[in-house]
Amino acid sequence: PGPKGGDRRNQGSVQFLLATPEKFGPKLGGYSILGDIRMNLVYKIIGGTAYTFVPPGQPGRQQQGPSYSTLDFGFEKAFGSSRKIVPVFFLEVTNLFNDQQAASSGNDYARWGLQAPRPDDKDFINYGDPAGRTRYYASPRQAYFGFRVSF
Repeated sequence: PGPKGGDRRNQGSVQFLLATPEKFGPKLGGYSILGDIRMNLVYKIIGGTAYTFVPPGQPGRQQQGPSYSTLDFGFEKAFGSSRKIVPVFFLEVTNLFNDQQAASSGNDYARWGLQAPRPDDKDFINYGDPAGRTRYYASPRQAYFGFRVSF
Protein backbone atom coordinates (compact mmCIF):
# COMPACT_ATOMS: atom_id res chain seq x y z
CA PRO A 1 0.00 0.00 0.00
CA GLY A 2 1.31 3.42 -1.00
CA PRO A 3 0.87 6.76 0.67
CA LYS A 4 -2.58 8.27 0.97
CA GLY A 5 -3.41 11.51 -0.82
CA GLY A 6 -2.47 14.59 1.20
CA ASP A 7 -0.26 12.52 3.53
CA ARG A 8 2.07 14.95 5.30
CA ARG A 9 4.84 13.90 7.63
CA ASN A 10 5.84 17.25 9.12
CA GLN A 11 4.40 20.68 9.60
CA GLY A 12 4.85 23.47 12.07
CA SER A 13 4.27 27.14 12.62
CA VAL A 14 5.68 29.97 14.70
CA GLN A 15 3.76 33.13 15.52
CA PHE A 16 5.02 36.50 16.73
CA LEU A 17 2.56 39.01 18.22
CA LEU A 18 3.12 42.62 19.20
CA ALA A 19 0.59 44.91 20.86
CA THR A 20 1.39 48.34 22.25
CA PRO A 21 -0.66 50.40 24.73
CA GLU A 22 -2.44 53.57 23.60
CA LYS A 23 0.09 55.96 25.16
CA PHE A 24 3.36 54.48 23.94
CA GLY A 25 6.29 56.19 22.24
CA PRO A 26 6.75 59.77 21.05
CA LYS A 27 3.76 62.02 20.37
CA LEU A 28 2.89 63.75 17.12
CA GLY A 29 -0.20 65.95 16.92
CA GLY A 30 -1.54 64.62 20.21
CA TYR A 31 -1.26 60.95 19.20
CA SER A 32 1.39 58.46 20.25
CA ILE A 33 3.06 57.33 17.03
CA LEU A 34 3.84 53.85 18.36
CA GLY A 35 0.70 53.51 20.48
CA ASP A 36 -2.25 51.22 19.67
CA ILE A 37 -0.31 49.06 17.22
CA ARG A 38 -1.12 45.40 16.64
CA MET A 39 1.27 43.36 14.54
CA ASN A 40 1.66 39.66 13.88
CA LEU A 41 3.86 37.36 11.82
CA VAL A 42 3.00 33.72 11.16
CA TYR A 43 5.69 31.45 9.69
CA LYS A 44 4.54 28.05 8.45
CA ILE A 45 6.69 25.18 7.21
CA ILE A 46 5.03 22.14 5.70
CA GLY A 47 6.70 18.90 4.63
CA GLY A 48 6.16 17.58 1.14
CA THR A 49 3.53 15.01 0.31
CA ALA A 50 4.44 11.35 0.29
CA TYR A 51 4.45 9.36 -2.92
CA THR A 52 5.74 6.01 -4.16
CA PHE A 53 8.95 6.17 -6.21
CA VAL A 54 9.64 3.21 -8.47
CA PRO A 55 13.27 3.07 -9.65
CA PRO A 56 13.83 1.09 -12.88
CA GLY A 57 14.01 -2.63 -12.09
CA GLN A 58 13.49 -2.17 -8.35
CA PRO A 59 10.49 -2.31 -6.04
CA GLY A 60 8.73 0.92 -5.18
CA ARG A 61 9.62 2.83 -2.05
CA GLN A 62 8.04 5.73 -0.26
CA GLN A 63 9.58 9.17 -0.85
CA GLN A 64 8.62 12.66 0.24
CA GLY A 65 8.20 15.61 -2.12
CA PRO A 66 9.68 19.07 -1.55
CA SER A 67 8.67 20.99 1.56
CA TYR A 68 7.60 24.62 1.49
CA SER A 69 7.12 27.56 3.83
CA THR A 70 5.24 30.86 3.94
CA LEU A 71 5.26 34.00 6.07
CA ASP A 72 2.07 36.00 6.66
CA PHE A 73 2.10 39.53 8.07
CA GLY A 74 -0.60 41.63 9.71
CA PHE A 75 -0.47 45.22 10.99
CA GLU A 76 -3.03 47.66 12.31
CA LYS A 77 -2.78 51.09 13.90
CA ALA A 78 -5.70 52.57 15.85
CA PHE A 79 -5.99 56.30 16.42
CA GLY A 80 -7.42 57.08 19.84
CA SER A 81 -8.85 53.77 21.07
CA SER A 82 -10.25 55.41 24.23
CA ARG A 83 -12.67 57.57 22.20
CA LYS A 84 -16.14 56.56 21.01
CA ILE A 85 -15.16 56.65 17.33
CA VAL A 86 -11.90 54.84 16.55
CA PRO A 87 -10.38 54.98 13.06
CA VAL A 88 -8.01 52.08 12.27
CA PHE A 89 -5.53 51.61 9.42
CA PHE A 90 -4.78 47.95 8.60
CA LEU A 91 -2.52 45.93 6.31
CA GLU A 92 -2.55 42.16 5.80
CA VAL A 93 -0.13 40.34 3.53
CA THR A 94 -0.32 36.62 2.87
CA ASN A 95 2.83 34.88 1.60
CA LEU A 96 4.93 37.99 2.27
CA PHE A 97 8.02 36.81 0.33
CA ASN A 98 5.92 35.32 -2.50
CA ASP A 99 7.44 31.85 -2.06
CA GLN A 100 5.59 29.52 -4.41
CA GLN A 101 7.37 26.21 -4.02
CA ALA A 102 6.49 23.69 -6.67
CA ALA A 103 4.17 20.91 -5.59
CA SER A 104 5.78 18.40 -7.93
CA SER A 105 6.69 14.98 -6.75
CA GLY A 106 6.86 11.61 -8.40
CA ASN A 107 9.39 9.77 -10.49
CA ASP A 108 10.57 12.74 -12.58
CA TYR A 109 11.10 14.81 -9.45
CA ALA A 110 12.93 12.02 -7.59
CA ARG A 111 15.14 11.04 -10.53
CA TRP A 112 15.96 14.37 -12.13
CA GLY A 113 14.50 17.10 -9.94
CA LEU A 114 11.96 18.04 -12.62
CA GLN A 115 9.05 20.05 -11.28
CA ALA A 116 7.53 20.79 -14.66
CA PRO A 117 6.95 18.79 -17.85
CA ARG A 118 9.99 17.22 -19.50
CA PRO A 119 11.70 19.59 -21.97
CA ASP A 120 11.13 17.12 -24.82
CA ASP A 121 7.39 16.71 -24.09
CA LYS A 122 5.54 17.49 -27.38
CA ASP A 123 2.59 19.19 -25.66
CA PHE A 124 5.00 21.33 -23.62
CA ILE A 125 6.92 22.32 -26.78
CA ASN A 126 3.71 23.18 -28.67
CA TYR A 127 1.55 24.74 -25.96
CA GLY A 128 3.78 25.59 -22.99
CA ASP A 129 3.07 24.47 -19.46
CA PRO A 130 -0.71 24.25 -18.94
CA ALA A 131 -0.32 23.73 -15.19
CA GLY A 132 2.24 26.52 -14.76
CA ARG A 133 -0.14 28.61 -12.65
CA THR A 134 -1.53 25.75 -10.57
CA ARG A 135 1.45 23.54 -9.80
CA TYR A 136 2.36 25.44 -6.62
CA TYR A 137 1.41 24.81 -3.00
CA ALA A 138 1.34 28.39 -1.77
CA SER A 139 -0.86 31.06 -3.32
CA PRO A 140 0.85 34.15 -4.74
CA ARG A 141 1.39 37.09 -2.41
CA GLN A 142 -1.78 39.03 -1.69
CA ALA A 143 -1.99 42.33 0.17
CA TYR A 144 -5.08 43.86 1.71
CA PHE A 145 -5.05 47.31 3.21
CA GLY A 146 -7.67 49.75 4.24
CA PHE A 147 -9.22 51.97 6.79
CA ARG A 148 -12.08 51.05 9.10
CA VAL A 149 -13.98 52.93 11.77
CA SER A 150 -15.35 51.43 14.99
CA PHE A 151 -18.08 53.24 16.92
